[in-house]
Amino acid sequence: MIKNKDAGRVQSNPGYLQAQGKDFSHIKKRNNPEKEAMKIIGIYLLLGFLWISLSDKLLGIFVQDLDTLSVIQLYKGWFYVATTGVIFYLIILDKLKLFKTATDEIHSTYNQLAASHLELLDMEAKLKNLAYYDPLTKLPNKYFLKETGEELIQNVKEENKKVALLYIDLDDFKNINETMGHELGDKLIEHIARSLLKVIEPPHLVASLGGDEFGVLLLDINYNQLEKKIQQLLEQIREPWIINEHSFFVTISIGVAICPDHGCNFSTLLQNADTALSHIKERGKDGYSLFTQELKDRAWNFVQMDNQLRTALQKQEFQLYYQPQLDLKNNKIIGVEALIRWYHPQQGFIPPMEFIPFAEKTGHIDKISKWVFETACLQKQTWNQLSYRSLKIAINLSGQMLAFKDLVAETHRIMIEMGISEYELEFELTETALLADFKKSVLVLNELKELGLTIALDDFGTGYSSLTYLKELPIDIIKIDRNFISGIGESAKEADILKYIIDLAHSLNLKVVAEGVETKEQVGFLRKNNCDMVQGFYFFRPETAEEVEKYFSGE
Repeated sequence: MIKNKDAGRVQSNPGYLQAQGKDFSHIKKRNNPEKEAMKIIGIYLLLGFLWISLSDKLLGIFVQDLDTLSVIQLYKGWFYVATTGVIFYLIILDKLKLFKTATDEIHSTYNQLAASHLELLDMEAKLKNLAYYDPLTKLPNKYFLKETGEELIQNVKEENKKVALLYIDLDDFKNINETMGHELGDKLIEHIARSLLKVIEPPHLVASLGGDEFGVLLLDINYNQLEKKIQQLLEQIREPWIINEHSFFVTISIGVAICPDHGCNFSTLLQNADTALSHIKERGKDGYSLFTQELKDRAWNFVQMDNQLRTALQKQEFQLYYQPQLDLKNNKIIGVEALIRWYHPQQGFIPPMEFIPFAEKTGHIDKISKWVFETACLQKQTWNQLSYRSLKIAINLSGQMLAFKDLVAETHRIMIEMGISEYELEFELTETALLADFKKSVLVLNELKELGLTIALDDFGTGYSSLTYLKELPIDIIKIDRNFISGIGESAKEADILKYIIDLAHSLNLKVVAEGVETKEQVGFLRKNNCDMVQGFYFFRPETAEEVEKYFSGE
């Protein structure tokens, strides 16, 4: 194809060869066969006519003897033949030299074109290799997999067979890259590629989808064969990777979609396999998940919730409710916890447990937390103007908000601008939020403590290491999870655990808040065991700011 293209350039554009450094203009000007032939014949006739007419006239003047004239005429003929022979020799020699020059130039140009053609073919092969193969693993890439996959799927439709697409992702690869460096990360990717090829052999296909992701096409396979092949892959990858005298234990997550069960084109299969991959990632990784319609519906709901959260932030659909906290020693309200509520225009009130997990996964929790903090501070400023300065507001802080680099400075700025004292605010954090980056969390909490703020550990007892980190955290209050409170009166063992937690907290000079208090029996137990504060439906439900103000109207 390239050769024909070059030939076309030469034919359609005579200047092409000149542009390549070859000037044939002198050859073209002298390369007219008809004209050159007429020229030679003309010269020959002209010379012959002049020679015969002029030589005979001169001989007639100077020579009168017929015998002498006959001899001279003989020599004159031979002279003419010799002279014209020399002239024709020179003319033919010139034309042959011109022809040789032309053929040499053509041959040289042909060789150059042939070399250029080979270079173009080599370049085309390199470009094709770059377009269809991954430079790191040397595996076919996503484009190659897509083209091949479309063709194979078409064959499946005709032959009534199944093709499985496996979407593979290396678990926690980011951690290896960040701790060990990108060079070692690349070597790990190469190791994974080799490991996959040990299990997946032709006619099946392994491809690199970029980064730490791979795609596998398994042809003409049933569900039993598929499960067996996947288990082989998982076991192969789980074998220790030894490099630089260090052993690494690596795992992968696999999302699976099957044609024609889960789609009849490559794009649909890839999307569905990706959905299944996300599901196994959420379930703990190191395994595989087969695509189902339920997973697709969940993914779609996730997308819808993401869009709705964006809209809610833009249109200010969130509201703050406040649940009072009661001091059990004097039965007085000493503070409120700010609780977010979402009023959707079509769906009505959406509980926090339905949208907060989505907000954390999609990153919206950062903006939501900022809104809660600023709105609660504005409300506290209003209450201060109404002489409710003694009322403390507890604000929930997410792990992402805790990682906000300007959290301390921004908190201090807002407190100064709104005239809020340090004893009027309390931050609540869950153990999960703290343990995301424990050392950094402790540093930030200490800085907040330096501002004079109160720090509470929320949902105490639901994590795995609450007791381990309790002494290290700069906290003032622990809030016992409602699951412990609900067990009062039902299980002596849970009651003993609850009493132990209260005593433990007091021994560490921490105050205790019991959440989810709903019965008189629970209140009696908490009073008896010296719980400091309570919060729950038995006393107060979460209310609007206006409703909370009514509790103080008589004061």
